Amino acid sequence: MSIVPGVIASNIKKSSLLTGLLGNWNLNETTGTAMADSLGVNNLTLGGAGTVNNSGILGKAVYLNNNTTYTGYLKLPTNFSLNKFTGNSISVSMWILPAAAPTQLIDLWSLHNSGGGDRLYAQYDTTSKKIWFYCMPTTPAWNEYSTTDAITLSTTVWTHLGFSCGGIGTQLLIYVNGVQSATSIFTLGTAFAAVTGANDTFGNEFGSGAANALYGYIDDISIYNRALSAAEFGMLYNNGFGEQYPF
Repeated sequence: MSIVPGVIASNIKKSSLLTGLLGNWNLNETTGTAMADSLGVNNLTLGGAGTVNNSGILGKAVYLNNNTTYTGYLKLPTNFSLNKFTGNSISVSMWILPAAAPTQLIDLWSLHNSGGGDRLYAQYDTTSKKIWFYCMPTTPAWNEYSTTDAITLSTTVWTHLGFSCGGIGTQLLIYVNGVQSATSIFTLGTAFAAVTGANDTFGNEFGSGAANALYGYIDDISIYNRALSAAEFGMLYNNGFGEQYPF
């Protein structure tokens, strides 16, 4: 058997994507509303106007038909909480494909403490065409956020989005298709509280039926309790082909 050093090095690098992984959802289900966590811990629930068994970037994908009803969402279980993010470090990775050119604000994901409280979330603003990454602490009551320059989301080619923060004193960063794309960058100055969350969703704000919901497809979501590097987001993007668990 021949040994290919480049392949071995590549596999070692990819194995780093398992470090700090809190959950991964490949969304390859063909029936039902329970979306399995690859780690077997925190299954997502598909609610409202959402369907499975759609073509994705990596196998199957979920379709959120939030064209007029705005009820489709993916929701984490209530035992998922912000205290899982050691030292306020977090990364989120996901693929999206809008079904049509977005005409309203899109809530990409939201991690929200029960009863209101602190919130981490990301949005696509159709007015400015910017992606926003927020940390919104309860006390003091202000938003800390970073944004990209104007970006047009393709309705024919999947877009990979990544978000990371390494904790207090580090930057809120946004990655688009494997490239660090935040241009207005905020350094996190306020910790978010470690309170159990009840409204943690993807594709819709709290799954509430709000108009600012994703109308389109979502695939392969991962959450980490650490800040991924630019190289690691590049591996997840993988030149537009994606990289699926177990990497």
